[in-house]
Amino acid sequence: MITGAALIAAFCIGCSKSPSHPTSRLPAGAKDLGVIEFTEGTPLQFSLGRGRGCTATAKRIDGDNIEVDFAIVSTNADGTVSDFARPSISTSPGRQCAVSVGEVSIELVPKWKTP
Repeated sequence: MITGAALIAAFCIGCSKSPSHPTSRLPAGAKDLGVIEFTEGTPLQFSLGRGRGCTATAKRIDGDNIEVDFAIVSTNADGTVSDFARPSISTSPGRQCAVSVGEVSIELVPKWKTP
């Protein structure tokens, strides 16, 4: 389980309108999820490799801005799944963002799914 101090350390390390900008600041092996279309409140699941996965859920904040909450889990050798971290980012749709917690780095471009 992650302590409160570790959760505070989990933060957005970069958001940019330039799609190629943040990749240079991420560690090698960062998982690029690409453009993700969110429907508010609907969780999406992704494999991060090496026994880790994440669920990302978005919600609108102040107008059209978006907050994405992540639940990163790790599967142990015995098959037990445990919480690894729960970071979140706040940004505008269409901006490339990254979140990094320990050895896990995730990059994505969040946008709202249009009906």
